[in-house]
Amino acid sequence: MSATAAIPGGKSFSPPSGYNLEFRSLADDAWYAARVILSGKKLAVKYDDLDFVLEPHRFSDLDELRDYESRFRSVSRRLQDSECKKLCKRKAVCVSHSFHENDNRFYDATVDDVIAREHSFSSGKEVCKCVFAVVWQKGPWNGYVWHKSIEDIRIVESGSELDPDVTRFFNMARKEIAASASASKAKNGVDNHQPANGTRSVEEDDWEDADFGRRNDRYALLVDYLEKDISSSALKQFIHQETSLGVEVHVSSRLFPETLNKAVIVVESEQQLDELYNFLDCPAQIVVTGTGRPLVVTEKRFEFDTLAMMLMEGLIDMGRGSYMQGGGIGVKHGLKVVRKGSVEFEEAKEMKDLFVEFSHHQRGLLKKQVEKEKEIMEAGNA
Repeated sequence: MSATAAIPGGKSFSPPSGYNLEFRSLADDAWYAARVILSGKKLAVKYDDLDFVLEPHRFSDLDELRDYESRFRSVSRRLQDSECKKLCKRKAVCVSHSFHENDNRFYDATVDDVIAREHSFSSGKEVCKCVFAVVWQKGPWNGYVWHKSIEDIRIVESGSELDPDVTRFFNMARKEIAASASASKAKNGVDNHQPANGTRSVEEDDWEDADFGRRNDRYALLVDYLEKDISSSALKQFIHQETSLGVEVHVSSRLFPETLNKAVIVVESEQQLDELYNFLDCPAQIVVTGTGRPLVVTEKRFEFDTLAMMLMEGLIDMGRGSYMQGGGIGVKHGLKVVRKGSVEFEEAKEMKDLFVEFSHHQRGLLKKQVEKEKEIMEAGNA
């Protein structure tokens, strides 16, 4: 594929008319200007002189569909020099890098720091002299910090609607996946909502039918490995302080009665979800408690059915930020950010990797248990 920049406003050229989207390439994770055409159930996508066609049946499950859906977004906007104050810390941005003269690509990043400098004026025009430290979130330098000027940075538009053809296509694909799952369950003699014993199955496939964002116009992720006395209010306040995001936090009260808690963090848009995820799961930093325990994001998209079930069973705080047992957050368990290269970061990363390994092992055991129970039930019904 050619490597010419394709984002409107880029240094190489302005894309032709009709390129009203950005698409993140599977080949290099860079964003390119794109156009789409929906014909029946086929979505034709064109970007960077390449064409490909998506069809609903190509998606095996919702995870694969969501990955493709997240690769489309509205066009990022180039800032005027006088707008540089919009580039605050933790801001999700799209940043260009020139590999050579005719190879300019754009990748996701977040603003890590701003070195403010007095602006100058040339021919009556304001010229921004500020320097922006950005952490690359995608591409060959994922996790590294680079310094960029305002001309290299694009604002990722939050809450902008996608091209209607893209929305219609993924809605069709989502319905086909749900219909296929229902047909598969019916073929196996299992009701869509209630198994043979009259209780709801804990199998993850039952939760996949609900798309949290689409059903409630809200998005959520699951954070694990929390201290018992980290309250929902403390976590909510910390996130707002670090990212300026207004979030809703639900902390578990008895999923791990000994030492651990979980938290579901809810935001209002997919863009906010990406900003929150980039902050909590950034390769260049880790959020830790006062004891050094890292916060671990175990699910970026937390399902509505799962959250509803936990609320009804009293497993999580329903106060949307109210303090849990034990009062507020103490100095010992205060939340903070540790940077890559520090001793605290290395210690936290080791604990995080161990917990992720444990979590994957636990999920594997649960899957085996579900499969074994299914075999026993099928044998009993034979």
